[in-house]
Amino acid sequence: MKELVKHIEISLLDNDCVVVPQVGAFVTSNAPAKYVEEENLFLPPIRTVGFNEQLKTDDGILVCSYVTAYGCTEAEARKMLGEQIRDLQQELWESGAYDLGSIGVLSLDERNNIQFSPCQAGTVCPSYYGLDALVFEPLPSAEPADSRQKTTADAGPHADVPCAKEKNEYTIRVKKSWVQNIAAVAAVILLFLLISPDAKNTGLQNSQRADFTQLMLLPSAYEKTPAPVTDIRQAQDVRAVTGTAVATKAEKPLGTPEPDTDEASVKQGYCVVVASAISEKNAQSYVKRLHKEGYKDARVYKKGRMVRVVFPGYATEAEAYNQMNVLSDRSEEFASAWVYHIK
Repeated sequence: MKELVKHIEISLLDNDCVVVPQVGAFVTSNAPAKYVEEENLFLPPIRTVGFNEQLKTDDGILVCSYVTAYGCTEAEARKMLGEQIRDLQQELWESGAYDLGSIGVLSLDERNNIQFSPCQAGTVCPSYYGLDALVFEPLPSAEPADSRQKTTADAGPHADVPCAKEKNEYTIRVKKSWVQNIAAVAAVILLFLLISPDAKNTGLQNSQRADFTQLMLLPSAYEKTPAPVTDIRQAQDVRAVTGTAVATKAEKPLGTPEPDTDEASVKQGYCVVVASAISEKNAQSYVKRLHKEGYKDARVYKKGRMVRVVFPGYATEAEAYNQMNVLSDRSEEFASAWVYHIK
């Protein structure tokens, strides 16, 4: 590849105009994408190069390119550039053309004027690199309805005609007299509301009127009956309040104690919670299983409606955290355990 052409191409990457002293200037421009209708072809945008023979004054761009490429002085770069420009002019005069590679071709006309033919593919441009022409065939146009009807008529009565898709259409008919009757009833109701006198007091004072907010708070008749009291002390408390006798649950034989769910059975302090917000029945079953597995300290702790399975009996928070770490290390079942302060 000719050395001068290589420096011109490199300089055109960063500059829109590069002057070759005593020859002319190469000027770039961007051509937008276009569509060739005859070939159904989409052409990408390209960067084209033009030539201006009137601009011959050195702008220093090619000199800087030589200095950067060879690490020489500016004087040495100008000397090398001048020698290669003379070679270009000599070849142009002898053969009548000078090939600039991807830039284009310089040639002489009958009057010895320099003509330039740019490369049809465009010069190198990083912004448009990789873009290629695309061919898209046009979509088939829909056949007009008139032509379809004409084709069907020409085919004769026995021709196969595509059946149109039936649509389910429903028509609701209402008698006019019904509409008039409904309008009359609505007018009577509206007139009655407008002219009716204010409702008189029915005898209830303000203080005796029903408080619907309180009615909503009353226990529903469909609520489940309370569970029987299983603790003797609870039965005594109920009898003290209601004045009625409450049957106590029969005591179980020794050796099968039921897990204690009384809040007072768990002493104040810190505990490790291994299950929370579960039903009391599930909590008791869980504690029984833990007892069988060797965790004898597990207890059911119930406060209000909250039921928990805990390991109680720790005076300080540090002791509770130590026990929590021991449990989590012992089994992944206690990985989500946490410390709770019983007050």
